[in-house]
Amino acid sequence: MAGKAYSQIYFHMVFATKYREPVITYDFEWDLYTFMKKKLKELGCTPLIINGMPDHVHVLFRGKRDVSISKVAKFIKGSSSRWINENELTKEHFSWQVGYSVFSVSDYRLQIVFQYIKNQKTHHREESLIPSLECTASASDGLKSIV
Repeated sequence: MAGKAYSQIYFHMVFATKYREPVITYDFEWDLYTFMKKKLKELGCTPLIINGMPDHVHVLFRGKRDVSISKVAKFIKGSSSRWINENELTKEHFSWQVGYSVFSVSDYRLQIVFQYIKNQKTHHREESLIPSLECTASASDGLKSIV
């Protein structure tokens, strides 16, 4: 008989549109975030909040101990780009930038990160960004700040 295991691991994932083009519009962004939440649930993960800007997305979720971060990133990015293209939500073919950034989030900082993601548009408008929470990476350019 296998033993049971418990995990409570939170992740903050950030990824950008290809070339950081501002193509995620108000017209479909909330549908996109709802779609991504559904896909996270399909993996057994628990989405806490998804929000972003026209050129990048922040995803805060509770991971599942037997689902790798790379699988989550590949599944969320791949299925969402396919959904955007199938529904012709952008003028040109949509794709995400190669790579992503992911950070573990402690219980202590969970609400701070949640509120930061919730208020993305305000932070960008008022330039009250936290650079370490605005980083994304790609295979070709290494870690870069979106700000």
